[in-house]
Amino acid sequence: MAAGQQRTATLVGLFIFVGIAVLSWLVLQFGRFQNSYDEVYNLQVRFSDASGVIEGTPVRLAGVRIGSVTGPPILESVTPPRVKVPIGVDATRKLPANAVFQIQSATVLGDKLIVVSIPEAPSATFLTDQEVIDGGGASGLEAIQNDAVAVAGDARILMADARTSLLKFDSALDDIRAVAGRLGETVEQINTKVLSNENVSSLGRTLANIEDASLGARNASADLKPVLVDARKAINQVNELAQKVEGTFDEIDAQLAHVGPAMEEVPETMRSIKRVADKAEGAVVEAEKTFSKASETLDTLNGDAGLVGTLTKDEEVTDDTKSFIKNLRRHGILGYKDEETPEDDPRERYRGRRR
Repeated sequence: MAAGQQRTATLVGLFIFVGIAVLSWLVLQFGRFQNSYDEVYNLQVRFSDASGVIEGTPVRLAGVRIGSVTGPPILESVTPPRVKVPIGVDATRKLPANAVFQIQSATVLGDKLIVVSIPEAPSATFLTDQEVIDGGGASGLEAIQNDAVAVAGDARILMADARTSLLKFDSALDDIRAVAGRLGETVEQINTKVLSNENVSSLGRTLANIEDASLGARNASADLKPVLVDARKAINQVNELAQKVEGTFDEIDAQLAHVGPAMEEVPETMRSIKRVADKAEGAVVEAEKTFSKASETLDTLNGDAGLVGTLTKDEEVTDDTKSFIKNLRRHGILGYKDEETPEDDPRERYRGRRR
């Protein structure tokens, strides 16, 4: 009985020892304890935001701890905000001058760590003790969180702009509805008034008249072409005549020098011409009187009471005249006989039934 209890106590003690050892390892591994290095060199790293970084925050390179934060962060400037974080790095870890220091989240509880990244083309020089360098921006979950915050802010601005745009769009839709209503009224008025059957018929007649007018103008232009050709020929002839007249005027100018003596006889000649003209004027007056009397005579002959008018207008006289001429041609003057009018034979008076 005592041996069984002793065995149980041994197992319990062993379990407790293992638990304490594991807990101690976890505390040493994830706790805020600095690793004991034989020699370190200190760096001053400036960040725009060092939230969550405290003294003892580990510094890791490729997942291996190479140092830690040796003191609390110090606010270096307000505008722009800059925070200086003192870091102690193991002297055996030589970091190139272009190494990048970034703050990342170690756990979901908000613990931070500083991660060192080495570029693909590392610098030939190395960081020295008490050197001041600029750290990079947030990365990992912190970067995602910052990006999410920025995106949320931009989305908020976009939503506000979208809300304003939607309000303007609603107002524009109202205006469009009003314009559409007025447009419908206008179209209705056009259909009922402007495009009525009477106006459409009138427009059709107008178009037909225009077509007829255009056809007439086309025909007139076709008829006008020969006239234009003749006019062009006449213009050419006039030009030729003008050239000939110029030559004639030149000859006249040459002959004017010889006309001087003849011009002295012109007054007497003009007086003779005037006397002849006066006589001609008297003859014209007499001719006008003669023509007037002849016109009156013709009017009398052509009138209803005249011979010519009776012959041309009275059908009975015309027929008698035609018959007279026909009988005259057939029987002669001495044997003239009217065939259309029967003779009154006296013998016919005594004819009758014999007794």
